[in-house]
Amino acid sequence: MPIRIKTRQDLKDYILARLGAPVINIEVTEQQLDIHINDAVDDYLERAVGGMQESYIALQVKKGVQSY
Repeated sequence: MPIRIKTRQDLKDYILARLGAPVINIEVTEQQLDIHINDAVDDYLERAVGGMQESYIALQVKKGVQSY
């Protein structure tokens, strides 16, 4: 059964539970949770809505070469 998150507080509770709360004492403030939730939403919107795809290229760097 999928998790139903309807409010921001539901999301915070879900995050803390996935980290092990209440069995493990998770020492974060409400402000820290808000900051990281906002960052995650911003990253998601940038990639999902903007169609951005992040990729990496392995490049062998040679001594003395200044442009590739």
